[in-house]
Amino acid sequence: MLPFQNGDSDATFDFLRMALAGETATTLSRAQGIAVRPFSTTATSDLAHVSVQQAGAATHANTLVTGGFRTVQEQRQVTLEAIDVDSNTLLWRAAIEAPAQSMIATHVQVALAIRGGLVPALGSSLVDAMPEPRSDEAYELYLRSSVLPYDPGSNPQATAMLQRATDLDPEYAPAWLSLARRYYRGAGRGCTIVRPTF
Repeated sequence: MLPFQNGDSDATFDFLRMALAGETATTLSRAQGIAVRPFSTTATSDLAHVSVQQAGAATHANTLVTGGFRTVQEQRQVTLEAIDVDSNTLLWRAAIEAPAQSMIATHVQVALAIRGGLVPALGSSLVDAMPEPRSDEAYELYLRSSVLPYDPGSNPQATAMLQRATDLDPEYAPAWLSLARRYYRGAGRGCTIVRPTF
């Protein structure tokens, strides 16, 4: 999984580079027989300007999945593609459009493309369905929080975003899971371990 490319000059939605790739990786991780490399292995390095073979070697993958997005006349256009590393050939490609003001519409269209196109192209099927968000604002907060690091400077901001997201959409389980991870990381940084002396 490689970060998506932002085709817009506006960096307002640059968070989608990692967020869309992360959502794609999460969906693929529910497919049978597909091992998805932890997103952290590719998120920290800029592999956009290297060859398919170099990126495949760096991530230890035989298939690379990536994409891009841009906004054209109030529409968010997203492309997704899977590339076979050994042959450097395109296995699958899809282009979707959704209203730019609706993160949920983008999520639905991307999820449909992955389920109906990418997963079968990789010779697999999904084990179970992903939960669906119900609030655009909550889903955008969830996505924005997902790209923030767990360091002491960013974790409180991400935690606040996720608290708001779970207030707005209490049925969206991935936001609750992310919030629990943020609480855990935040508590871990503030704890002092005292070892008994004998």
